[in-house]
Amino acid sequence: MPERGRALAARLISNHAYVLRNTGPGTENAAFKDARAFEGHVVSAYQAADMVAQQLGAADIDPLVLAGYLLHHLATTQEAENGNKRLAICAASEALAQDGYRIDATSSHVAQFVIEVATGKKSVHQAIDWLAERVAPIHGSPPSYGDHLILMT
Repeated sequence: MPERGRALAARLISNHAYVLRNTGPGTENAAFKDARAFEGHVVSAYQAADMVAQQLGAADIDPLVLAGYLLHHLATTQEAENGNKRLAICAASEALAQDGYRIDATSSHVAQFVIEVATGKKSVHQAIDWLAERVAPIHGSPPSYGDHLILMT
């Protein structure tokens, strides 16, 4: 389990500058305050989602639960110098995309919700519920990293 979390963290770290360049203001600094701490938050999200799966007797992690934990953990911890909320939604989107799903919401709705998560107005359970109401299957091949944001129209 930690291996999957570390692998996702590595992808997010290596692609963070790409996301910043292609998704709006705040593009000047793609550094992390502490990359190890960031990795720890991603692994922690995987562990929390795994614990839920174990409590429910499920064979594997529910992608919605994982996406919700990733969104909440990364939006609230603020480990990057810039783009934390974008990073959080990309992580959640990638977790869903690995199982053939995407977030079907407008960019403005996503931005508004992620701000509410980041400011502590929404819990991890509310994040999971919000995602569950907006998940849709990906038609065709899965998007490449960073293109998750483009799918939110």
